[in-house]
Amino acid sequence: MRFAARGPIRIAYDIVGTGAPIVMLHEFGESSGFWREFGYLEACLAHGRRVVLVDLRGHGDSSKPCDPTAYGAVNCSRDVLAVLDDAAIERADFLGYGIGGRIALDIAAFTPERVRAVAAGGAHPFAERMQLWRDALADGLVESWVNIIAARTGGLSATTRRRLLANDPAIMAAMAEYDRPDIADALARSGIPVLFFLGKDDARYPLALSLPSRRGPS
Repeated sequence: MRFAARGPIRIAYDIVGTGAPIVMLHEFGESSGFWREFGYLEACLAHGRRVVLVDLRGHGDSSKPCDPTAYGAVNCSRDVLAVLDDAAIERADFLGYGIGGRIALDIAAFTPERVRAVAAGGAHPFAERMQLWRDALADGLVESWVNIIAARTGGLSATTRRRLLANDPAIMAAMAEYDRPDIADALARSGIPVLFFLGKDDARYPLALSLPSRRGPS
């Protein structure tokens, strides 16, 4: 495991393989182990890619500040850019899911010179409230939130459940304190190719489909 430093914050990451770089950013409450468990790492390696696995701040082996303001979009995006700088990577493809997908979209929208293309799952660039997660964590128990995830996904593996339950509820509550702003116009102006992948039953699906019709001038 390597670490990129941003002041007192340390962002854990690992690099596996050689070739064109692809940065993987995990879901809320997860870690880079997500990509290993579900086969994404092996698939990218088989295609000759250099995979950069990042633990977002508040997750995995990265620093976990308690201040909710530490988890704004700017801080989370700059953490990932610090990883690229530390690894001497000028530009990369991004694969993100959930909050990781949203951070990848933020980077594409506001720092497009560091991005080749983005694949974002379970995410979109429009405004989104985090109230569901705030409500689930209101009792101070991670288990309530994990049960919601299990119900929405049709069940969790024992490995995933253990990984999610290892989260500190206070840190998770801090991460969910602020809603996500609308960045759709900035993303459209960036010109970065974006692939969204969501299930048709996902409430975010129609929002992701609506992006082309809202593009501004390039």
